[in-house]
Amino acid sequence: MFIAVEKFVNTNVANKKYTVGHQEYRTVLTTYCATLRNPKPKASHMKIERKINFRNELKDDVKISLQESTDDQKNKHFESTQNENVEDEENNNPVVALESSQDSMDATMELIRGSRIIVNAFKVDNIRNMHKRNPRKMIRKLMKLILGEETLKHSSPTGKNSWTPIPENVFIAVEKFVNTNVANKKYTVGHQEYRTVLTTYCATLRNPKPKASHMKIERKINFRNELKDDVKISLQESTDDQKNKHFESTQNENVEDEENNMELIRGSRIIVNAFKVDNIRNMHKRNPRKMIRKLMKLILGEETLKHSSPTGKNSWTPIPENVFIAVEKFVNANVAKKKYTVSHQEYRTVLTTYCATLRNPKPKASHMKIERKINFRNELKDDVKISLQESTDDQKNKHFESTQNENVEDEENDVEDKEENKLLEEEKDKRRKQHVSQEARRRKETKIQEPVALQEEPQRKSRETTKRSHDENGKVAGKLTAGSSTFKPKNQDTSYY
Repeated sequence: MFIAVEKFVNTNVANKKYTVGHQEYRTVLTTYCATLRNPKPKASHMKIERKINFRNELKDDVKISLQESTDDQKNKHFESTQNENVEDEENNNPVVALESSQDSMDATMELIRGSRIIVNAFKVDNIRNMHKRNPRKMIRKLMKLILGEETLKHSSPTGKNSWTPIPENVFIAVEKFVNTNVANKKYTVGHQEYRTVLTTYCATLRNPKPKASHMKIERKINFRNELKDDVKISLQESTDDQKNKHFESTQNENVEDEENNMELIRGSRIIVNAFKVDNIRNMHKRNPRKMIRKLMKLILGEETLKHSSPTGKNSWTPIPENVFIAVEKFVNANVAKKKYTVSHQEYRTVLTTYCATLRNPKPKASHMKIERKINFRNELKDDVKISLQESTDDQKNKHFESTQNENVEDEENDVEDKEENKLLEEEKDKRRKQHVSQEARRRKETKIQEPVALQEEPQRKSRETTKRSHDENGKVAGKLTAGSSTFKPKNQDTSYY
């Protein structure tokens, strides 16, 4: 096998340059057998294994951090008392030394030499690199890392208003650290600015500002609640309005009359609403007819005008004289131009037609269309009902009529059949008679033609014999002359030719 495969490969390659030496052949086989024994994992499997290992490591870290946090909570009181005793011995001022338990990194550092503020070096470097050009944010992040939000809520830089003061070593160390680690000198912070930043930060922690998204949600919720309350109030008001409608309307009318009332014309004693009269005057300056109708409707009302007329004829109640005169004067005095003034006769006709139209109102075009549609539909329904009734009557009387018609048709068909049979027989008789007469005529013609034919037969035979003899003689003469055209036989009569 070993030798045969080597020979086969070297004889079947495309060119000589692709041939394999014996040593190369052996190395290929050894590497192939080794890879089969220890196969390499695929790239996709490698990625999956990395993800699984990473997740397992994260789980282990979380478990360790949880255990450390529980241990820290258990031994917190003991450590705090020990730290306080050590700080009192070393320095009269309070010292804050906190280690981050949440981070797995153990590297710690002193914020500034001699400050004795021990913090996580990784977090401090991150804050310094992230906020080189934002010293205010660096101050807030460092204070949060060193003291924590809960202590800052109940503290202030100076300790005014019964708040606990920030420890002096922390206050000084953070200021120095920020001013030494900013990107440029222009980002350094003054002492007064530093104090204001800390005061505002502590105040915002005590009274945090809501986020924009939360503000939007709260606004929507408040808006919906207000809408619900408004709807409830409006429903209650509508029910109350419906119950007390008459009483409120009378009270409102009295109040309006007392507040915004005017006399239409001096001495007329016709008191009307000033706002409504001004509106009518401004709207219909160039349409005096409409102004007359609107004023009469405002003063007297439609119900009284239905049963009244300008003169009181035909048992109608006359319009009050003071109203009649006052409206005419008001209209002619308040039109836009003199050409819009109304004469007395025209004024009377306008009022008479207005009272008549109120008694017998003209329907609107839209109402007319609706009425036409309704009438058309009703007519259609009636036509359908009539057609259905007719169809039912037709179905009921159908059998009777059909039987009668069948009987009549049968009688008529019988009569027609008889007549047709008679006509056919008459035609047959005529045809028979014609046939008989034709046959008789043929027989007579044949009897006359037979003796004539017998007499003509010998003459016809003699003619045929003469023709034959002449033909034979012509053929013999042609042979003798050998083609001469002037040859004529002796004793031959040429008259025939």
